Amino acid sequence: MNADEDTSPELAVKERGLLRGRPNRAETEQLDKNVLKMALKEFSEKGFHGATLAGIARAAHTTKVTLYRRFGDKEAIFNLVWTHMMTRARLSMDSVTHDTRDPREVLYDLALNLFRDYVGGEAIIATRVAIMEVGRNPSFAYQFNQSARQAAMPLARYFASLGARGLMNCSDFVEAADQFLLLSIGNVRTMLDGPRAPPSEQEAWAKAIVELFLGRKPD
Repeated sequence: MNADEDTSPELAVKERGLLRGRPNRAETEQLDKNVLKMALKEFSEKGFHGATLAGIARAAHTTKVTLYRRFGDKEAIFNLVWTHMMTRARLSMDSVTHDTRDPREVLYDLALNLFRDYVGGEAIIATRVAIMEVGRNPSFAYQFNQSARQAAMPLARYFASLGARGLMNCSDFVEAADQFLLLSIGNVRTMLDGPRAPPSEQEAWAKAIVELFLGRKPD
């Protein structure tokens, strides 16, 4: 029997249950949440290469067939996990476009929130998995770069508004936003020790990022 197959009685019952009708919207949304959560757990424990569709299906209380039909293969599921993480980052950056406070305060809060959400949540796990597997699957690097750039677009628009007001001098606001995001969440120190960094160190890091983009606040 193939190692990725699952013939347990429980899953067989679920397969037969699927024939009784399509799941409703609430059931579908719950399945999506379970799959994202359990897929990340499977990838973090076994790496991308060691994780299987059958293992993710078991943990998410569904079947391998359902998983494949709804989400695709293992790479598609991992890309979905990563896209979900970047969507959360984009929602954080969406908020800055409506914030009328001093730009230094806005960007400081954004950098700190991105850092804390990243190192304390699921995104750092997905990033570590991608880094371990990028040699075998170069498409992970492309997926990371594309999704990160899309997530940073609201911030690029905010930077452009600062430039129009003479508060920021920059030749490429899209690239600047991308770099701001990566500085906030993607440095080596974050990868190695981010969750254990004391609040004072996190705050100093956020302040340094803001000063890099806007300069020091006049006394």
